[in-house]
This record gives sequence, structure tokens and C-alpha cells, in this order.
Amino acid sequence: MQNWKRFPRIILFLTLLISLLAGLSAPTLENQSASAAPLGAAALDIIISEVAWGGTATNSVDEWIELYNTTGSDINFSGQAGP
Repeated sequence: MQNWKRFPRIILFLTLLISLLAGLSAPTLENQSASAAPLGAAALDIIISEVAWGGTATNSVDEWIELYNTTGSDINFSGQAGP
């Protein structure tokens, strides 16, 4: 009966030992590099700060919008749909 009380401890010890040895023998990711495509702008990274939808005082067909970049880096608009 004494040996049955030790059985759960032995199983736990063997499980932990096998897990440790498996982790030590696993291949490492040294000297490997990864690359990722740049992420798009988040919703609040660009703010529409001014809109001239009905033209300006000098020209009634001069319509434009002014965008404000709230980030500290450039935002690439290439590939975006426009007029």
C-alpha cells in the first residue's frame, strides 16, 4: 500500500522529466529571420482635417480634402482607389 501512495509522484516526476528533455532536444530558431508585409493604417491614424466640397472662394470647382497623419511615420497611399 505504501508504494501506491508514491505512484502519482513518480508519474508526475517522469512527465516533467520527459517534457524537459523534449524541450532541450527541440530545434532552435537561431540565425533565422522573418519578414512581414507592412500593415495598413489604423482607423485613427489619418484624420480628415479640412474639406472643400463646394469649391473655394477663388474657384468653385476646386474641391479637395486635407488629411492629417497622427503617426510619426509615413503612410503609403499607393494602390488606394481615388478619383
